[in-house]
Amino acid sequence: GSQLLDYTDVYGDLREEGPQDAFNFDAHLSALETFNLSSLAAEEWQEKVMLKLETNDEVWRRYIKNFYLTDKGQVFEAAVKSPIFRAKATCSMANIHQLEFHQCLARRGI
Repeated sequence: GSQLLDYTDVYGDLREEGPQDAFNFDAHLSALETFNLSSLAAEEWQEKVMLKLETNDEVWRRYIKNFYLTDKGQVFEAAVKSPIFRAKATCSMANIHQLEFHQCLARRGI
């Protein structure tokens, strides 16, 4: 069967003041490197990332660092330290339907 081989997130900085002379995309994240995965098979992602986001502070910090494109500042630190944000983030990843998402939060007392 087919599987996702890697997930590379790219970004580019737009100048707010007007047209771009040149626009470059830069690689920001490789999921394989960030989470030390051998593949992006669903089982490995589930075992090494999804199931650890709520309990492993290092995995959570790496995830948030890549989400915010930084590992500094008040917004980053607030996100890393907020148990409610952490629960909402992990529940939203595992439960795409609104009812299941709310049930997930309720199991966590939120």
